[in-house]
Amino acid sequence: MYRFFVSPEQTGGESIFITGSDVNHMKNVLRMKKGEHVLLSDGVDREYECELVNFTDDSIEAKIIDVFGSAA
Repeated sequence: MYRFFVSPEQTGGESIFITGSDVNHMKNVLRMKKGEHVLLSDGVDREYECELVNFTDDSIEAKIIDVFGSAA
């Protein structure tokens, strides 16, 4: 499972929106598709297992499946 980093401000709610250069990498290099699972780390103390649910030109929506870490 691939791991990517997001800022803590991007987390919260039911989904995390991935933006920036990771979008191009995930779509065009790794050729990831809806339904795939990834790990997203906030770089502080939490890691999120997520399912990719929606792709746009500049973002990817990842639905949170599970949360790991000290604040989970």
